[in-house]
Amino acid sequence: MNDTAAISSSDLRKRLRVDPNAVTVNYQGFTFREIFARLPSGIIADDLKEPEIWKNVQLSNKALRKFDRVIIVSFDETWLAEAYVENATGEMALLAKPRIVSFSERTEKLFSDGTYSVRWNGTGYDVIRLRDEAKMTDTFANAALAERALANLYPRRA
Repeated sequence: MNDTAAISSSDLRKRLRVDPNAVTVNYQGFTFREIFARLPSGIIADDLKEPEIWKNVQLSNKALRKFDRVIIVSFDETWLAEAYVENATGEMALLAKPRIVSFSERTEKLFSDGTYSVRWNGTGYDVIRLRDEAKMTDTFANAALAERALANLYPRRA
């Protein structure tokens, strides 16, 4: 077996990073800021202990700084974490004891017709083709708009 093809799940977990485009400065005061961050799919609450997940953010203009308050939302929005930055460098940010708040699981049933399906993508709703998981639409703010876009994928009679 090829060693490069065999990537362990722990190695894969170490490669997960927060996208700077999913980080917003909600408030900037004289001493500290309040930051809102959406996590990518695959990151779990335990990963918040790993300072390296913030590497891409630290290399951007949204770098976390010591004492910043960070609100972090999971990809599927089933939990969020509140934390303060304990230490930060150009390549990592260490959070001080994140407090996890659990939400109930999503109860909405997203529409699917067997060919296409409405899917939550972490920031909104889009339509995917089930056969190959190809994204067919832009991202919409709510499921109803995504369902309308799904209907528009089919030809109409003149």
